[in-house]
Amino acid sequence: MRFPVKALTRGQLEAIAYPQSAGQPEAIPWVFYDTRSYVSAATQQLTFFQTTQAGDLSNMQAAGQLPDPQWFQAYYFTLDVLNRPSQTADNTGSLDDLVQLLLAGRGRWLLTLQDKQYGPFPLSTLGSSSELRAAISSDGAAAANAFQYGSADPDGTFCWDGSLVIPPKVGFNIQLVWPAALTLEEGDTNLRFNMHGTLYRSVK
Repeated sequence: MRFPVKALTRGQLEAIAYPQSAGQPEAIPWVFYDTRSYVSAATQQLTFFQTTQAGDLSNMQAAGQLPDPQWFQAYYFTLDVLNRPSQTADNTGSLDDLVQLLLAGRGRWLLTLQDKQYGPFPLSTLGSSSELRAAISSDGAAAANAFQYGSADPDGTFCWDGSLVIPPKVGFNIQLVWPAALTLEEGDTNLRFNMHGTLYRSVK
């Protein structure tokens, strides 16, 4: 991922580090994320950021919107397939699931902000937030001893360059859609959608 590197004056840096009033926002790097379960052989659509979830499944404070006064400037969107390495005898498994979800299954994603739609775009345009990539290994003794793992490349996502801003108290969501339900070797699989960018919030 890339971010702007700009020379700032001492006065500009002091204004960022020491806001003059509580109403003046601070700007920090942030990732909003939400996790949904893809139900094998059943799911054709998943909607993210519409509800709050307890624990580590999401960090949304409000359902379907940002609380006031928070503004979010988006730079990247990524998708993590939260599966584990698998051991199979028929060359299917977590890597095959990844290919189905992002490529062969012709999945698409779209963002809706204030009833305005952005997309749909192919799911393959979403990179991963991690460095994990595809790998297959075998001890040569039997097909059942072959392990495989797959995760999207973090360099594969395209940059929005801050062109999209989500204001406070405005409805938004992300949808993932497939033309048909996919049968996954690993069964029901959690998918985590991430929005990377700059969060502007008041200084308390």
